[in-house]
Amino acid sequence: MNSLAHLLRSRANSGEDLAAMLKNSPLMARGLTARFTKLRGIPRKLDALTLVAMCEQRPKPDSRLTLSNRRDRFGMRITRIDWRVSEGEARAVRGIAEIAVEQFPGLGLELPVLEEWVLDGAMLSKTTLDMAHPTGTTRMADDPACGVVNAQCQVHGIDGLFIARAGRRSAPDLAIQTNTEP
Repeated sequence: MNSLAHLLRSRANSGEDLAAMLKNSPLMARGLTARFTKLRGIPRKLDALTLVAMCEQRPKPDSRLTLSNRRDRFGMRITRIDWRVSEGEARAVRGIAEIAVEQFPGLGLELPVLEEWVLDGAMLSKTTLDMAHPTGTTRMADDPACGVVNAQCQVHGIDGLFIARAGRRSAPDLAIQTNTEP
């Protein structure tokens, strides 16, 4: 498609663009037919498609941040992350893969090649990455013994102190103290 656009705009690298168009002539013909008969646009050649599944973990009391005995260069204790993933998360990701296998043929796509751990029904892959916030640092709960904040994000036992997570991953938790006194 880019090669055709280059030719139409007279900005072509004629050798490369012409070779690309000839190499993909069946795709170009199908796309031009669809464009002019159905006004759909020109399809692009798909060399590969990788699907990555992301799922949120359910809150677990054992998943937590604590302070280790190690210290940073300023003498402050370093955070220790204990991240627990359960069969429920693995089952959710395998379910997404099963849906892809069911739906791809109807979309005219080849069946996806699933990872071995999905086919075997195992726990998550060894290359599982934490992409967002696998451990909550300020759990929400009605009972102060079970969480740090209530449903309004107010810290239990401290009137006017609210904690909320900023929208970007790299941003720290944000604590806001409101003045409740006149």
